[in-house]
Amino acid sequence: MGDRHWMYHRLDDNGCFIDEFKIGVEYFLDFAFSQSNPEFCSRNRIRCPCKKCMNGEWHRRVTVQCHLTEKGFMNGYVVWLAHGEQSVRKQRRHQWGESSSAAPFAIEEPGNDPIREMVIDAMSSHGIEYNMNDQGSEQPIFEEAMGDAKEFFDLLQAANTPLYEGCDEGDTVLKWMSHFINAKTLFNMSVANWDYVLKCSRRWIKPEDRDRIPNNFYSAKKMMRRFDAPNTHYF
Repeated sequence: MGDRHWMYHRLDDNGCFIDEFKIGVEYFLDFAFSQSNPEFCSRNRIRCPCKKCMNGEWHRRVTVQCHLTEKGFMNGYVVWLAHGEQSVRKQRRHQWGESSSAAPFAIEEPGNDPIREMVIDAMSSHGIEYNMNDQGSEQPIFEEAMGDAKEFFDLLQAANTPLYEGCDEGDTVLKWMSHFINAKTLFNMSVANWDYVLKCSRRWIKPEDRDRIPNNFYSAKKMMRRFDAPNTHYF
């Protein structure tokens, strides 16, 4: 089931569950619970990728199935990185060979950030290749990118940027905003309510750090739109 549009087509026009979605959920569960690595499956539990848990809670199969059926998959989770699936980049690197200079993704990156991985995979699905420059720096790539590529590299930069100076490692602008965006869907918030909560949250961040964060829903949606899964909507 390489084409995963089914993940975000849960209900038909009559509000009934689509058969392809139900089959896809079973396929996902079979895949996730077949993993032998305890990082992905431990004591008959996996991370739940529903819109509420967002891979932050571990549950048994029946609970994950119920969550996915009732709430749907979290936005943008088309590569199951938290469940043992290799990213497109790693798959291609393996196909080309680790030492091949021709490999389009033959780079080593610090850390193992699932959100960053998904951004790079989304770039790949749109035919945009990502490589560091000869000095191992991304900055010149950000500055030279144009058009669609620039939108992706802006998103990648948000995945690298700390939410504020001194925050916990891994708390980036993109990670924070993805959780914030999902809260709107999860709690059926109006744009006005969402903007108010965002405004209150921004007040607790130092003025010099506030410009890193979108100041309203529409600017946040614009930032996230390339990261979002196909046919996934915030309304």
